[in-house]
Amino acid sequence: MCYQHPTGQESILKYPNVFCGTDEHALWPTKSMPLKLVIMRIFGALVIFLAFSFFTAACYAAYQAPKWSGQPRLAAIRFLIFRFRPNVWYFGLVLLARGPLLSMPGVIATNMPSLQLTLMHMILLGSLCLQLWFLPWKSPILNLVDGLSVSLLVMLLASSLGYADSSGEDASRVLATFGTVISSLMVVILGGMVLLGLCALVYRSALGSSKELRIMNLGKVPKEQDVFQSLLDVATFLKEDGQGKEATFIKDLGNLSVYDVGTITRAINILADDLNMVVSQNGSIRKSSSRRIATGQRSVRTFGTVVHMSASSFNSASEKVPEKAEDAGPRAADAADSAHELKNEATLSADV
Repeated sequence: MCYQHPTGQESILKYPNVFCGTDEHALWPTKSMPLKLVIMRIFGALVIFLAFSFFTAACYAAYQAPKWSGQPRLAAIRFLIFRFRPNVWYFGLVLLARGPLLSMPGVIATNMPSLQLTLMHMILLGSLCLQLWFLPWKSPILNLVDGLSVSLLVMLLASSLGYADSSGEDASRVLATFGTVISSLMVVILGGMVLLGLCALVYRSALGSSKELRIMNLGKVPKEQDVFQSLLDVATFLKEDGQGKEATFIKDLGNLSVYDVGTITRAINILADDLNMVVSQNGSIRKSSSRRIATGQRSVRTFGTVVHMSASSFNSASEKVPEKAEDAGPRAADAADSAHELKNEATLSADV
């Protein structure tokens, strides 16, 4: 990359004492300048091709990751997914893309500092929006620190843009003070992360789990026994006290906000994928396992609405059950037996 001097000459950005287009700039001294340029462009094209190929392979691996849940091949892309929550496993692609994108403004706008800062500002702001929306890190403290650090970088770039306008020494002094404060805050955040990293080396625990330090989780996490007891209370209420109130419950669910409904749906998916909770074949819940990396295997109940099905419908349903049973384990096998029993009862009632 070459930048231009006020005299019109250009120097290499990394080595200002080397002028572009001279024999010292070339790979080897030669009188054929076009040959040198062709060689450099070919080498640059190969580097870009390798980088693009790696990113394409990473995108494919991230797309296939939910299908590889529980398989050994998932360990090959551990560097890409293990730091993030299971339902945002693909966020590593954002970090892979952010680094090269932050380097591109210096390449395409070498002689335009204002444009470089503007492009970098846009890239970091877009990354910050994605980070705040998805909250991808397993540990809550990492989401907080990542958001704060990127926000400070955006502020620092915004203050740097102020130097493009020559508003006098007073404005420059204010911007310099503002930049010093931001830089100091970034150093404080970095020091805090170093201390937390040292604590994590001493107190080893699963990243983002309930056994993690309270400061890592930004608060107290409920105990597993209390969560399980709450699930039992909900199940008992729906089974005993909620009989005949299905229409009321459905109406109340319809009055919830989209965020609350999404939270309930995600909780059911977590129970189905990681705790092997059996879900009904009807509805969209059974199709949501492909939206996260699961540690277990989902079982599907195939007789949720068979009471309203005819004998011919049971024939087609029962033919698919054995395949489900082999894949899903004992619970699906029990579901297959129940489906066959209901099929016989439906056939008998049809004969009557």
